[in-house]
Amino acid sequence: QATAAAIMQTSFTSRIIMEENARGRAYTIFVVEDSDIYRMVLERFLSKMTNVDLTNKPDCEIISFASAEECLKKMEKKLPDIVVMDYFLNGNNGGAMGGLELLKEIKKRSPKTEVLVLSRQNDVLITAELFNQGASAFIPKEPQGQNRVQNAVLESIKKIEKQKKDSRNRMIVII
Repeated sequence: QATAAAIMQTSFTSRIIMEENARGRAYTIFVVEDSDIYRMVLERFLSKMTNVDLTNKPDCEIISFASAEECLKKMEKKLPDIVVMDYFLNGNNGGAMGGLELLKEIKKRSPKTEVLVLSRQNDVLITAELFNQGASAFIPKEPQGQNRVQNAVLESIKKIEKQKKDSRNRMIVII
């Protein structure tokens, strides 16, 4: 029975920390979005996981950032399981790191992190490059985009769990 344990708001980072339940530790999800409103919508939507049966609802710690630089600074202390990020991240600061650069840096620091990229752009070459650099999913920003984000996060969690199970099975065989 996951419940909201704490809600803390700071200038650029907000956290919604879900208590761990009997199934194990919480998944850490970083949300990187330079639009304050869209970032808040993603945080709330992911914290509620409205389309998920309560018995299957994953425990999540959601930490959000307004810039790639803030995300990378946090990664010095904590590695995420999943990153949900905007492709265009320099809306508020023309000199800020963009989505492709952030994706490359995340994969360099934490190759197993699932990275889900959101964007309004529809350039096939950019999308292909995102996948070539290790993106797990590309999700268009559209009216039903939050549902797609939620589904992609759930798929990423399944993939992480499968990797853990496969790793345990390999350890059993080795022993």
